[in-house]
Amino acid sequence: MKVTVLMPVYNGGECLKQAIESILSQSFTDYELLIINDASIDDSEKVIKSFIDPRIRYLKNDGNKGLVETLNLGLREATGQYIARMDQDDICHNDRLKLQVKFLDSHAEIGVCGTGAHMFGDRNFNMFVFESSKEIAIQLIFNSPLIHPTVMLRKELLDKNNLRYDPLFSHAEDFAFWAELSKWTQIYNIPQVLINYRWHQTNYSTTKFEEQRVVSNSIRIKYITDSFGINISEAEIGIHKKICELDIFKENEITEAYNWLIKLVNVNNGSNKFDEKLFSWFISFTGKKYWSIVTALFKVLKFITATWR
Repeated sequence: MKVTVLMPVYNGGECLKQAIESILSQSFTDYELLIINDASIDDSEKVIKSFIDPRIRYLKNDGNKGLVETLNLGLREATGQYIARMDQDDICHNDRLKLQVKFLDSHAEIGVCGTGAHMFGDRNFNMFVFESSKEIAIQLIFNSPLIHPTVMLRKELLDKNNLRYDPLFSHAEDFAFWAELSKWTQIYNIPQVLINYRWHQTNYSTTKFEEQRVVSNSIRIKYITDSFGINISEAEIGIHKKICELDIFKENEITEAYNWLIKLVNVNNGSNKFDEKLFSWFISFTGKKYWSIVTALFKVLKFITATWR
């Protein structure tokens, strides 16, 4: 089996039929669709069983285990060389599996491959993703570089290194998973929209937003510490959280934010952990994206320009 498409389901009956159909209509055919029902109490099971297709393998938890445990069960049960994630309410483009398999088959150094996505529903836009492994390694300092339901992974990589979703980072388990995987392999995004990502007010990332914010920053700080081996103060942790969450700076925090980003640039320049020019560009990009105070941005850009000379 080339691919296992892993779809956890919990009370997904309303949109589930469309999601399953988008997998069964893929142009690539060497796959199984592993659906794991996490003890849904709606009509999800009825929808799943309405499909009579030998490519579907259906498992049902004996009680509600939660997303992390359900995903890890899927990673263990998968028989494919590659594991493709899929959510219960999204829609795959017809060539999604074909293009990701083709890419991974021809790039042995890449262990994780994501794609772009089109948001639809309550919001309507294309989600921008960084492409190269070098960019993604740096982006992990600030936010998750992959759109979870677009990802395809090498099962051998996961099994060989005992890599699984970590329940300690529940609500941002995918972000933590990418950070851990980055230690073992290169990550890449195909710069093409290959999935329609449904956005609505019951999205997990919406309903668990506050918990996700707290957990996400702990992942960022751990990644920075692991990458550079530096001590990070409580004030710096708070500043980094504000930068990544688009929070407005208080006047007395402008200098602190500037000093923190400059510290990251200097530490990286001394460690050669990440490409220096690309890292400096990322700091500049982050300033443009997150900083609403022009004075601080000008200071960062001025410093970075000077480091390039």
